[in-house]
Amino acid sequence: MELGMWFHQGGDADRARGAFAMAVVRDPSNERAWSNHGVVIQQMGRFEEALRSYRNAARVHPEVATSFFNMAKAYQDVGRVRDAIAMFRRAVIVKPDFY
Repeated sequence: MELGMWFHQGGDADRARGAFAMAVVRDPSNERAWSNHGVVIQQMGRFEEALRSYRNAARVHPEVATSFFNMAKAYQDVGRVRDAIAMFRRAVIVKPDFY
């Protein structure tokens, strides 16, 4: 995780992606690693893969609103407004004071 954050902050998206991918292989229940992997992948323009990572994050820890918020932002970025609204709602249901 720390290495992925270091690469990401340094602007090396590909190495950050690899580090976060390794983190989720080592611990598939690591919600933060799944979410961070999704963020990096989304920034690389790989929308569907980012959504898979966010869905995995939500699956392992459905009580964390960030996963739903990340999905909403991904949908919003590609113009899928209805899907974005649905995920924003899920985030607020999970944590009413989220945003």
